[in-house]
Amino acid sequence: MNIKAIVVDDEIIARKAIIELIEDYQNIEVMGEASSAEEALDIIKTKKPNVVFLDIQLPGFNGVEFVELLNRLEEKVLVVFISAYDEYALDAFEVDAVDYLMKPVSPERFAVTVERIEKVLAKEGVLEKVPVKEDNLLEMVDLEEIFYFESMDKKVYLHTKEDELEVYRYNLSELESSLPSFFARVHKSFIVNLKKVRRFSSWPGSRSYFLTLSNGKEIPIGKNYKSKIKKLLHL
Repeated sequence: MNIKAIVVDDEIIARKAIIELIEDYQNIEVMGEASSAEEALDIIKTKKPNVVFLDIQLPGFNGVEFVELLNRLEEKVLVVFISAYDEYALDAFEVDAVDYLMKPVSPERFAVTVERIEKVLAKEGVLEKVPVKEDNLLEMVDLEEIFYFESMDKKVYLHTKEDELEVYRYNLSELESSLPSFFARVHKSFIVNLKKVRRFSSWPGSRSYFLTLSNGKEIPIGKNYKSKIKKLLHL
């Protein structure tokens, strides 16, 4: 799969660092580089890349605002945010960024990002809606409505703000490999929508951790998942 990319960062050293990582992949072509949002938009309109590697803090422009401009374009452009700070990670998930990379970016971490880009572009196994059974009927639930998935009594249920619905034909492992990157396995029995996460906490007097979602639900974090979740949330 051929991928066309541009790199946007106001620091030339940072741009070159990402370009050097990209050069290890024969299927990724750098169509241009930009130091500002305005310059990037001009390149995007003329070169039509698949993906933008974007510093989330550009002079006079927030990366999230830039994505809102991209969403007005006719052709969809994937965004990978890059930052020296972790405070914008949840904002990145809110605007459906493919990934959020912390500077300096290691080759190993960059490889994970490339795999995610390829998966989204190929749309191989990436769910856009989840089938559920309700009153002997099949319905489809939008991902944005889902707070978390729970495995219980050999069945999987998804939870929205108001409903608990039985998932049709998918077990938790199959969902884990088929959902976009803003969903993450946090426990052997739970997958969480990272866009809905509001707090990462520990139980009083315990070394066990949990996530608090925007609906107030507390989801336990398995000890084997704690490090991964902290990295995803840049904690």
